[in-house]
Amino acid sequence: MNAKKPFAQYLLVCGVVLFMTAGAGAITEQENQMIREAMPDKPVVQPTKPRTMLVFSLCNGFKHGCIPYWTQALGVMGEKTGSFNIVHSEDMGVFSADSLKQFDVICFNNTTKLIPSDA
Repeated sequence: MNAKKPFAQYLLVCGVVLFMTAGAGAITEQENQMIREAMPDKPVVQPTKPRTMLVFSLCNGFKHGCIPYWTQALGVMGEKTGSFNIVHSEDMGVFSADSLKQFDVICFNNTTKLIPSDA
C-alpha cells in the first residue's frame, strides 16, 4: 500500500473540517473533537527520532480565519501519532540562526506580508 495515501486522506478530511469552520473565531470543543477524530491514531511511518515543527502564523496583512484551526490540527496530529511536537510562534525573532536549530521543519500557516530582516 502507498504510505502517502492514508496521510493524504487524513489531510483532506482535516481540510474539509477546517474550511467548514474557518472564520468562526475561537475553536469550540465540538470543532476540536472533529479535528481529533479526523487525525490518525498512529504514524504511517514510525519516526526514528523525536521531531519538532515550527508553526509560524504571523500576519501583517489579511488574517485568515482558518489559522487557529490548522495550528490545532497540526498539534493534534503530532500528539496522536507521536511523530512530532509543535511550537507555535508569531515572532519573527524565531528565525535567528540559534533559534532555528531546534526545529526539523517549518510550517508557514497562512502568513501574510512578512518582512524578514537581513540577518
